[in-house]
Amino acid sequence: MRSVTTGTLFQTWQPYLVIVKKLTKLLTLTILCACVTALSGEGDFRKLYTYYFSPQHRQIYDKILFSSVPPSQYGPQARKLYFAFRGDSSAFHEFVHDPDRNASGEGGLVWVYDCVILLLRYGDDRFSELLAREDPKTREAVGIAIDTQIDWTKHHFPKTRTLYKYRYAGPSRKEIEQRERITVAVANKSLTQDDINRLDAALKSNPRFSNVLITSYGPGEATAITAPKRMPKQDLAELQRVLKRELRDNKSVTFPANQR
Repeated sequence: MRSVTTGTLFQTWQPYLVIVKKLTKLLTLTILCACVTALSGEGDFRKLYTYYFSPQHRQIYDKILFSSVPPSQYGPQARKLYFAFRGDSSAFHEFVHDPDRNASGEGGLVWVYDCVILLLRYGDDRFSELLAREDPKTREAVGIAIDTQIDWTKHHFPKTRTLYKYRYAGPSRKEIEQRERITVAVANKSLTQDDINRLDAALKSNPRFSNVLITSYGPGEATAITAPKRMPKQDLAELQRVLKRELRDNKSVTFPANQR
């Protein structure tokens, strides 16, 4: 019978031990990834992640969320997010009570974005289950954070939404209309009534200027002339020529750079 020394036995089995080690590591990573993927209950996380976050934001979040170890350079809030993202309910509880929840400026805004990340990752069922365990004040704070960010015409989280009262009303029609306009000219000194009448008549004589508005901010205050952003460039150029002609006697008139 051939005798085998301990050293020889180790050398014989060493290649197999290396293979087993690699397989164990691979299996651990596979299980972790499966657990994380299972959290997403509202569509595909990657699709939602891309929908709500710009490439610049995703570049930062990728370093936090998909790192093999908890990130240290982004502070304690990011560490809580890291573990909550992986399904740790204790980390979720700590996260929703993070001091940045009530912070103004960048810290508070980051906490809002982090709430959205967790909602997208957990999906409606799991997120609402964890949020329901929190006190009303915390539920409302989380609700305000996510309600202002989610596109409710495309994505629905009904169970989560029943847990808080806040509803984001969105901008008013007037605000939307103002966003869709550009300032073509500003008279820093109030226009006289004769100026306004003359300008109004010149604008009404051309159908292309039917949507141009003259807005006075009160006696002695500035007057702005605005037009829709969608106005063709040639019409915008013609409008500026008309304004310069009709307001040539008012030395306070300025013509802002094209905002489109």
